[in-house]
Amino acid sequence: MTSAKINDWVIGQRDRLVWIEFDPYAHKIFAGAASDWHSSATVFVNGIGQALGVVKTDVLSIDLIAPYVGEVEFDGAKPAQAIEDMLQLEGPRKFTEQVIDALAHRFADQLDLVLKIPSPAQMYRLAGCGEPPSFDDLDDVGIGLSNLLREFSSKTVAGVLVSTSEMVSTDEAEALESVIGAAQHYAWRVALSLDSPTTLPAEFPAVDCDVFLLPNVAAEHFIDHDQSVVKIGGALSPRYWQDESIAVAGSACPVLYGKIPSDAHPELVVKRVAALRA
Repeated sequence: MTSAKINDWVIGQRDRLVWIEFDPYAHKIFAGAASDWHSSATVFVNGIGQALGVVKTDVLSIDLIAPYVGEVEFDGAKPAQAIEDMLQLEGPRKFTEQVIDALAHRFADQLDLVLKIPSPAQMYRLAGCGEPPSFDDLDDVGIGLSNLLREFSSKTVAGVLVSTSEMVSTDEAEALESVIGAAQHYAWRVALSLDSPTTLPAEFPAVDCDVFLLPNVAAEHFIDHDQSVVKIGGALSPRYWQDESIAVAGSACPVLYGKIPSDAHPELVVKRVAALRA
């Protein structure tokens, strides 16, 4: 049986989700910072599998772009075209296919697998292209990202997570329509992670997603938010993983989401994960 925890939460059949990201932490602690972390499916899956013995999460994000970063070649091509060409490389795609298949085989009945991609503007920065100069550039990269998602349309996937370290502009929100459309076509749920705010934004981007995630916003900021207007999650800010006294299990946040810092102490991580289920 395949897990459907995100969908159950969206349609109101589940009260809460715990969604923990821990790729850098697992790489350091469970794979000894292996140099082939994003190129050897065996190394990656073994490390993630060991981490899941400790990190009890309802959702597991799989970073689609990490295996591609560093592979972009400009050779006179425009940045948007160079990114599109990079996203068509066969090696990273095969690695990701093997990872998804292996993780689905072992864990699909326990958690939801979600494909994580950057927003178009974030993709520019990750590829070393600087800031995108026009809507057309953002749109081209958005189409490239949606084409990448289609490569995994037959896999056991529950959703797509779009992540950005900057607030999404009107142009970028429009450029994301191809990504959102592709996800919705495959009946995948969509989350948008806004990684820079430390308090609730006054306004949220005009992006058609199921939930906005705020990994650096602490639990106390969610108390007065009306989830019927905009669904949001977060509360597992870096401070949560550093301070054993912080409690969030009974908070007003329905999606407990955050990222374990790579330098987190393993003993404290065990306690902090256990506290989420208390």
